[in-house]
Amino acid sequence: MIAARNALPRSRPKTNGIARPQLTSLVDMMVILLVFLLKSFSVEGQLVTPSPDLHLPESAATTPVESALSLEVTTGGIVLDGRHVADLPTASTDSLLIAPLASALRDLGPGGEGQALSIQCDRRVDFAVLKRVLFTCDRTGHDDLSLLVIREDA
Repeated sequence: MIAARNALPRSRPKTNGIARPQLTSLVDMMVILLVFLLKSFSVEGQLVTPSPDLHLPESAATTPVESALSLEVTTGGIVLDGRHVADLPTASTDSLLIAPLASALRDLGPGGEGQALSIQCDRRVDFAVLKRVLFTCDRTGHDDLSLLVIREDA
């Protein structure tokens, strides 16, 4: 009789209809998600978002971008911190100074600590225009300039 009793299958504990998930599998999934998120997390973040119509030149520079006022020179005009300040200057004038840009930069105040400018210039814009923009920035006291480029994949 004892041998027959051991041959019977054991009864399962009563769960009252409640499903109990496998905790080990859930912990494994959470660890995988955590490792993935830590690997894909960027400490630097993206400080600059170029305009969709802006095609930056490529470079092999590896210096990280610092926070600064944004000056965009696109084929549509000159934009300072998201505000359109001037159309593209024509090469027919003798003066290197771009008056609307100069007045907008003077409104910001003289360049100094915390007044760095990051210039994003479209690669299709003539260098003579960029030269005039750089001259205007210098004349208004903003001499801490950075030219933004896209890192070349080597």
